[in-house]
Amino acid sequence: MALAVALRHRQIPFHIFEKDSRFDQRSQGYGLTLQQARRALRALGIVENDEDSDSVDDNDGNNNSRSSGSGKILQQHAVTSTKHVVHTPDGSICGEWGLRKWKWTGNRIKPQSSRGKNKKRRQNLHVPRQTLRYVLYEALKEASADNNDDSPDISWGHKLVDIQPVFGDIGDEDNHNGKDYSNYDDTDSDNDNDGVPLFTESIATKAKGIVKQITPLRYLHCIVILGICSLGDLFKQESTNMTRQQQKQKQIQLSALLDGETVFQTADGTTRIYLMPYSKKNNEYMWQLSFPIPDEEIALDLSRRGPKALKDEALRRCQSWHVPIPEILEATPIELVSGYPVYDRDLLTAEILSTSRRREIIPRPLTSTTGTDSASTSCSFSFLPATLLGDAAHPMSPFKGQGANQALIDALSLARILYRVHCREGRSLGDALELYEKEMMDRSSTKVRASSEAAKFLHTEIAIQKGDVTRGAAFSSSSVTKK
Repeated sequence: MALAVALRHRQIPFHIFEKDSRFDQRSQGYGLTLQQARRALRALGIVENDEDSDSVDDNDGNNNSRSSGSGKILQQHAVTSTKHVVHTPDGSICGEWGLRKWKWTGNRIKPQSSRGKNKKRRQNLHVPRQTLRYVLYEALKEASADNNDDSPDISWGHKLVDIQPVFGDIGDEDNHNGKDYSNYDDTDSDNDNDGVPLFTESIATKAKGIVKQITPLRYLHCIVILGICSLGDLFKQESTNMTRQQQKQKQIQLSALLDGETVFQTADGTTRIYLMPYSKKNNEYMWQLSFPIPDEEIALDLSRRGPKALKDEALRRCQSWHVPIPEILEATPIELVSGYPVYDRDLLTAEILSTSRRREIIPRPLTSTTGTDSASTSCSFSFLPATLLGDAAHPMSPFKGQGANQALIDALSLARILYRVHCREGRSLGDALELYEKEMMDRSSTKVRASSEAAKFLHTEIAIQKGDVTRGAAFSSSSVTKK
């Protein structure tokens, strides 16, 4: 969806084949922490009302930083955190950081003058996954309206099942006439496609299942259990008669950590729980509990046993931990609990992606002028105008909060490079995709490695090492000391 917004802004044609039969088919999903991607959202034209709306023009065909309806939706739900606190199970503080921490201690670092207009851009933004998807969908409709096009070009109820090669002579990668005859499964048999041909015009993206056949996922020896809790459920008997302000006061009386702007985590050297604001509009917090399970089958078995077993395991591990952790776990509805083993994958490289797009096929006999086959053969290749972004390209553990960030940046990067290299400079589509993939892999590979490391050290004593630094910085410091 983000790629579609970026392409629409640059008037590059596209068509989305969406697996869901309709937009609201998905459940709400869990929370995302937007770090670097906050600037990417702004470049997609999604601007919060209180942001500086000066135009950003990267000379890439886009000029869309203005207050928008999609930005208003984001502002209603998203929460900006200003403090992060780390505890041991008894509530002792191991470390704190964030804008409020530096302000209180008098050590606040002033922003650079070039960034002084809007400190929000340098803070983490927490937003429900489906809300972000809705924001992007609205941004796509806004961008379509700006281009006098009422259609967002989406076919619902489709999924990519295969990509068939388009044949051409070596060096003639544009011989596909602009069409990648990709195989799409129309899961809505009553639709009869509504006249929409089942192929993409230029590039197929996010071919997750196809790449999975080549590069299997790697188990990271731990499991995560996730839940969403409405803070009003902590005071069920009273909350119906309380104003929003009274409820917030009640939350803070229970724990100052529930002020709606604080992220906190607690660990014992093995089990770790991370809690963050989830939705400002609905006054919800999300929690993520994780712990090591060396055997993948045991982790899968716990996941398959369903939400009640997962919630029971979370309570068993954290029942005696400090307020408000047991209270939040207890108040979380069963239907909002899920859990799964954690995976990533060996890093792809731009070379692997390029080779898979441009490979030789079985030689075919040359046809002579008389119409008969000769013994000689021509060297042919398959050109797949396809690429990957997001989890399809670089799945990673959730412990650095980088999955959604990198996916949004991928989308913006691909659109920018297509516009600059293919549309303006007139270079081949293959050149544009290779440049995008190199940039994407160079940028995301460090995040994948860091996320894999975090899956290990966050379940050790490093997670509760004393110091007002991020746990990643604590790990780096510990690694340097050991050397």
